[in-house]
Formats: sequence, structure tokens, C-alpha cells
Amino acid sequence: MTFSRCNTIVGWLLFVLSTIVYVLTLEPSVSFWDCGEWISVAYGLQVGHPPGAPLYVLLAKIFSLFSFGNVSEVAYCVNFLSAVASGLTVMFLFWTATYFIKLLFSKLGQKIYHEDFVVQLSAAVGALVYTFSHTFWSSAVEAEVYALSSLFSAIIVWAATKCVRSQNYTSQWLLLICFLIGISYSVHNLSLLVLPAIVMFFYYKYCCKPSFLKSCLAFLMSVAVLAILFLGLIPGMFYSMAEVSKWLVNNLEISVLASVGCYFLMLFIVMVIAITFSVLAKRKVLHFVFVSLSFMLIGLSLQCVTMFCSISMPHINELEPSNPKTLYSYLQRDNYEKAPLFYGPYYSAPFDSYADGKPEYDIVYLLKRNKQVVDTFYSKSDMLKYLAANKDADIVEQYMVVDDGSNKESVFDKKFYTFFPRMWKFGEPYAHNYYSWTNGTGTFVDHNGDEIYLPSFFDNITFFVNYQLGYMYFRYFIDNFTGGSFHYTSLFLILPFLLGLFGIVFHFAKDTRNFIVVLILFFFTSIALVVYLNQPAYEPRERDYVYAVSFYAYSVWIAMGVAAVFAVAYRFKFMRNLVATILLSVFMLSVPVAMAAHNWDSHNRSGQYLPHDIAYNFLQSCPQNAILFTNGDNDTFPLWYLQQVEKVRTDVRIINLSLLHSPWYIAQMAMDNTADSTLHLSFDKKDYAGNRLELLLCESADRELEWCDVVTFLKTDYAKVESEDMPPIYIMPTDEITLTVNDNILSRPRNVDISLPQVIMRNMLMHLDIIISNYHFRPICYTDYALDEIEILDEYLQMEGMVYRLNLNEKPNYRSVNTDVFYNNVLKYRWGSIAGDRQISGVSKEMLDMMVDKITTLYNTLQEQGDYDKADSLKHYLDINLPISILEN
Repeated sequence: MTFSRCNTIVGWLLFVLSTIVYVLTLEPSVSFWDCGEWISVAYGLQVGHPPGAPLYVLLAKIFSLFSFGNVSEVAYCVNFLSAVASGLTVMFLFWTATYFIKLLFSKLGQKIYHEDFVVQLSAAVGALVYTFSHTFWSSAVEAEVYALSSLFSAIIVWAATKCVRSQNYTSQWLLLICFLIGISYSVHNLSLLVLPAIVMFFYYKYCCKPSFLKSCLAFLMSVAVLAILFLGLIPGMFYSMAEVSKWLVNNLEISVLASVGCYFLMLFIVMVIAITFSVLAKRKVLHFVFVSLSFMLIGLSLQCVTMFCSISMPHINELEPSNPKTLYSYLQRDNYEKAPLFYGPYYSAPFDSYADGKPEYDIVYLLKRNKQVVDTFYSKSDMLKYLAANKDADIVEQYMVVDDGSNKESVFDKKFYTFFPRMWKFGEPYAHNYYSWTNGTGTFVDHNGDEIYLPSFFDNITFFVNYQLGYMYFRYFIDNFTGGSFHYTSLFLILPFLLGLFGIVFHFAKDTRNFIVVLILFFFTSIALVVYLNQPAYEPRERDYVYAVSFYAYSVWIAMGVAAVFAVAYRFKFMRNLVATILLSVFMLSVPVAMAAHNWDSHNRSGQYLPHDIAYNFLQSCPQNAILFTNGDNDTFPLWYLQQVEKVRTDVRIINLSLLHSPWYIAQMAMDNTADSTLHLSFDKKDYAGNRLELLLCESADRELEWCDVVTFLKTDYAKVESEDMPPIYIMPTDEITLTVNDNILSRPRNVDISLPQVIMRNMLMHLDIIISNYHFRPICYTDYALDEIEILDEYLQMEGMVYRLNLNEKPNYRSVNTDVFYNNVLKYRWGSIAGDRQISGVSKEMLDMMVDKITTLYNTLQEQGDYDKADSLKHYLDINLPISILEN
């Protein structure tokens, strides 16, 4: 059998093996963090958080169809996509490693005993180490984009190795690479980081006489290619589409969809003209550049799927990128705080002034009569309602500035600016964390009479080295290749790391050019990525998944290390025999086997329904038709999944308080008014669009004001206070809200006074409006994560299970327990198929502990009230459903 055929077969066998491993350990339902969001978005072809992943959504939707209508299996099917993508990644890693090892052996100048076998065994060991590494395995068993993103990175690198083996550099492989780069952006932009390594790979292949100077220039060119794509071509394509669409819609009064069609028609014509010119001019290189660019643009155009999904107004429609302007903002992640990269302020920088930011545009709908505008609809749902009753109405779309961006950006004292700012995140918790990671060698600087701490640049670099590099990268690196620590007595758990080091040394010594290629791949997906992300201290969750491709590169070196061991061993004659080769092969294969044995239990999620059932318990704790306020990913996304996919407790209306600050989210809350989830709001979208009502200053009122009077005032221009040197502030005409409720005990109305802080944000205003407008119609509940946002209502909360219910009819004790309701809710809970020997950690453990703490509170309250029968019954119930071994873990 030829090497090529055997290589293909072994690669597919590794795919099957690794996929089987991932399927055996696959999570059968929803996981915490973003997984519930992605499954919900894929199932309903909806819009997730920026910058989206339309290709992942489409593929996940296809995989969800294999549930064949059984909604309880949808999550498993979407998780299965990650398992398959991860298995394919292992396969392409194997093929890439065999290519590099073949090149390495060709330059050794010695005959390797059973060379083909050694090449494939070494590559298989490296691929299997990656298979059982912590980070990659974790991504392979849940519904996340990173497994598919890693696959695209692996395919692009493998395609580059195929390209250099072709007869000419303008082969179809290079066109495939360009298309893959474009389409991979619709999964995650991490795959772009392989570009510098690809450029250097081609440079060393096609440059006749590489030199150190030429290599440095080629490296700079590779960085320039990445920068042009990441900062120029890709955002430029969507920015130009947004500008063309704005001009066409506002000047020619065509629809947004028509303007997008016109843009792509113009883009098609331009590319046809460019390619035709290059053919007529007989410029082969220019022709190939234009053709490659066309393939890349075709792949990038898939991002428009996000816009098309948004236009249909799905239930999950984050940032509502329904037109090219909002799509561009969505892809640029404008709603997220941006970390400074090369120059910026320290965390302690005092505020100086405001500067103008970018204006925000959105689509509005103009109602015209006799070519005159008579009304404006700020939301599509309002427009459609009007159009349903007035079918012949003349309505046109227009781009309108909803926020002119004036005084939008904060400017700080320039004395507190620095190059390469690492300690940049503002806020007291971050200040403490930054200080704890440095030596505190800064000084105090005067600012308007106040002495303010200014970190030194040495502290800045210390934080970068200790936290960003050490804690947020090399900690993960060690965890993946040493079993979590250098202190293990088992050599097998440290061998992957040692083999990688040996591979690095051997690769550098024997094949320097290809070593540089792998080194650049490793550098840009690790150190350079650390610099770009500029992570603050601390992150809300572990971020190792973004570095998976760097672990991929190190696994190539592990394969090199195994090959190097064979090469060194075969220098001794007594090793050049079949028995010695078999023994050494078994020893090397035992390295990934040891990793698999060590990591299996902690990565085996088969039968784990705890995230699903905790979310189920949240919903079951709510009364019928309740409004449930949440505030985090883990108390929101799994609940979205249960409602959107499995249709569990769709009567409960979930509102995320952190999202409630955004106009698009408020509009969606108002839009979704089906019979069982009607939500009353006092404000229309025009009242809170852009920066309206973003910041409110509460003033003391001379007289008692009804909420309707407050709302009426806030809708007028009198509420707005403008200044030349600061953003607009809105005046809340009272700092105390009086809400009249019906007292169930006295059967008469009673007043509840709600005192407001001096300054409130838009989400608090909308939160108050939802309470006041809906309290008499629907029960209002909160998760623990939402409690930090409602301190003004703490004394009116009652624990009724996994949630707290707002009870304004009487003033209970601080967060008291409604024992009857809580007890009945507990009996409806599910316990995630907990087994006595299952390892529970991370968010699952935190959530389980929180649930147990609440039930313990119920048990203690029943004891205090003298209801010993219920207390004993509750204890017996817990003994059956919650093994004591789980609590001890």
C-alpha cells in the first residue's frame, strides 16, 4: 500500500476514533454559558450575540433536523455538530503533521527504519494528544462555535500544504484557501490568525534564495496581509454596503433589501470588469489576485444571512441587525467595550472631558400622504400593525440618525495615558485586582487638587507578564499538556509537554524554515492574541477556548518530538529492528492513552442533564404567566433554550436586566405580545431610541406624582438637559415612586413608596415601568443574579423556590420564605440525573450549591415554624434525589 493511501486511511480512522470519543462523552442537552443561546438561535434561525456566526447557525440548524421532531433531542443533535467538527480537525491535524514530518525526515541525511510507519505513528500521537487535551475536548462536547472555528483553521493550514505540492502557485488550492478564509469569518474571526503562517509558508516554498532580511520582510508582509483583511477589506466591504444602502434608501426611496441587491450587483460588475481587464491585459498575477478576491468576497457575503434572519423579526434578535448600517455595527461589536491596544489610559485615569463619537443610524418608516410625511414609525412591528389596518398606506423606509454621537466618548487626563496599556479597565474591583498582580511601584499624581495613583510602566508590563501571559495563557497551556501541573509524579502526564519541547528543538535544528512557519502559527494564536485581547483582571469565565489553535500548533511539535525520538533512537544499531520499534511505538502511544484516562471523568458529560434541569427548576418556580427578571448568561440562555426549543413554560416572560438598557431589546420586549406573554410598556421606541433616557437624574418633587405623570414628562423635550461639553441628561421629576396596590388582607388599596437613587440608567427606568405597568396583571419574579439590580425592592421579595417573587401587597421580612409555595415547587424539581460517582464542577456545581442552599433555608424555616412533618418529608425527598456524595464533591 502506498504512503498516500495509507495516510488517507489512518487520517479517517483517527476521525472515527476521536468522533466516537466525543460522542461517548457528549453532553445530551443544553450546557451553561452561550450554548443555550446558540441552540435556540440555530433551531429558530435567529440572531445571537455579535458578531454572530451565520454559517455555524445554518449547519447547526441542519444537524437539529436529525432530531426528527423530538425537541428534547435538538440540543444533542447540535452538540453532535461540535463532535463531528472536532473529529475532522483531528484528521486534518494528522495530515498536516505527516507533511511536516516527511519534510523533516527528507532533510536528516539518514535512513529511518520503517520511515512511513514512523511518520504516521508520530503524527497520530500528536493528533491524539490534541484529541484528549482539556481545551479541545471541552469544546467538542457542547454547542459552541469554537470546534467549527478550529476545523476551518485546520483545513486552511492543510490546504496550504496541498497547495505547495501542486505544480503552480495559482492552483485551485489557493482559491479554496481564499474562499475558506472568507466563509470562516461567518463562524469566528479566529481562523484569520493562520494567515501570517500561510504567507510565510508560501514565501519559503516559492522564494529561490530566502535570506534573513527577505524573511523579515516576508514576515512584515504577512502581518500586513492580516491587518489589511482584518482592519481593511472585511470591515470595508460591510461599511461600503452600509453607505451605499443609506444613499439609495434615503435618496431613491427604495427598500433596504433592494439597496442590498443593488450593492452586490455593483460589486459583481466591478469584479467582472477587473477580471476581464486582467485577462485582456495578460496580467496573470493580477488576474489571479482578482479571482482570489472574488472567492473571498463570496465567502464573506454569507454574513448577510444574519441580516436576513433579523429582518424576519425573530424572538431572539440581538442588536437587530436588520439593515446594512446596524449589521456593520453588529459585526464591529460596537456595543462592547473596546480594550485599547497601542495607546490608552490606565484604570485610574481621571475624567477630563467628552469627545464626539460615531453617529448611530437606524431604519424608520415614514407614512406619506400626497408625498408629504404625516407620521413616523420607529419600530417595524408598529408599522406592520398600521399596515394591516390600512393596506393601501404609502410607507417608505428611511435611515435616520437616532444618536448623533455628540459628547459620547470620555476623554481622560493625558498624564495617565501610556503606550501598550494593559491595566485599562475602569472600576473599583478592577483597580484592586490590577494592584494585586503588580508590585505597586506607581506614584501619586495631582489632578485638580486630588492625589490619584498612577501605575508605573513597569507595573503595566508586570501585569502583562504575570496575568495576561502567565495566568490567562500559560496556565491553560500547562493544563493541556502536563495534566494540570508540573508536580504530578506520573511521567506520562508531563510527556506531551516534554515531547513538544524536543520537537521544537529538533524541528528548528533540522528544518528551520518550516519551524518558523509553525512558530508563527503558534505565536499569532497565542502571544499575539493575548496582546490583542488585552484581558482585564478578572474574566467572568475561563477563556482557554480562544487559544485552541495554538495548542493545535504545539501538537504538531509533539508529533515532531515523537519523530525526533525515533530518529535519535535509530542512530543506535540495536534499535533498528522490529521488536524495538514496536516497543517504542507502544510507549509513545501510551502518552495519549494516559491523557485520555486522566481526563475522561472530568470531560465525560454523557447523562449530564444538570444545566437543563436547573433551568427547568427556575421556570417551574415561577407562578403562571410570571415575568422573570434575569441578569446573567447562565440564568438566561438555558431558559431561552427550554422556551424556544422544548416549549417549556412559555407563559413565563424572561427579561434580562443587563440587556434592558438597549433600545433594540426594549423594542423586542414590547413587540412580543402574544396572548400568554403580553407585556405592558409605557414608552414607545421613539421615546428611548439612541441615547434618549440613557441617563436620568432624579430630583425631589414638591408633590406626589403618579407614574403616568412621570412618563408623560419624560416623553417631552422638557425632560432633556443639554450641554455643549457633556452628553444629554434627562430629569426624573421625582425620587420617590408611589405605587397603589390592592391589599389582599385588608381588601383595600395601599400605597407602596419606592425610593430611587440620585442617578438611574435606562434599564432601571424600564425595569420600574415594567413593574408598575404589569404588577396587577402578572406575577413578577427575580433570579439571584438579578438581585443586585433591585436593591430598592429588597424588602418586598419572597423566596418561592429558585426565584424570588415581588410581593407588594404586604411588607414581609427581608427576602423571607413562602414555605407553602416553595415546598410545592421543590416537589416538581428535576435533579439532572445525578449519579453518586459523577464529577460536578464549575457553573454546575455553583448552581447546584445555590439550589441546595435555598432548599436548606426552606428546611430550616419549616423547622422554625414547627412544621416538622413537612421538614421530615423534605429531608426524605432530598435523601432520595440528592446523594450525599454529590454535596461532598
